[in-house]
Amino acid sequence: MWGVDSWSRIAAKAGVKSTELAIANGKNLRSTLLPGQTICLPVGASIQAAPAAAAQPAASPVTTRRYSRSELEQIVRDAWPDELEADAFFVANRESRWSNLSQTGCCVGLFQLNWNSHKKWMANYGVTDRNQLFDPVINARMAVITWQRSGSWRPWCTANWCPVG
Repeated sequence: MWGVDSWSRIAAKAGVKSTELAIANGKNLRSTLLPGQTICLPVGASIQAAPAAAAQPAASPVTTRRYSRSELEQIVRDAWPDELEADAFFVANRESRWSNLSQTGCCVGLFQLNWNSHKKWMANYGVTDRNQLFDPVINARMAVITWQRSGSWRPWCTANWCPVG
């Protein structure tokens, strides 16, 4: 919608630092932006700078029960293969502080899945509404599939953390 852009040009239009914008999208400043790619704006970004579609009010989240940490840990254990479990615990803690009701402008639930970036393929698994991702069982299952689709932890990588396996 803004034509050919870079992390720095979009960040300038949104009134945030380039690194903040890249990190909010699990990228770094060397990551390529592709035409039509959906990106998240970090907290504090100017709403006026966002594309028109992003400026529309988001649907109200469906009120769901808040799960305890021990319940969420068990859900993660049940969803993730044993060899990936420790990293999945790290991601759930870093992304949501173990809150299934966590949300940002772009991302939802326990693993902070980017609804706009993934909604097309998630529909193939019966997830057709962003609010379904507040269910930690669905969120953990979709996180595993996100990991499988990328073949790595890349969707959650930061400059300081990105395991190989």
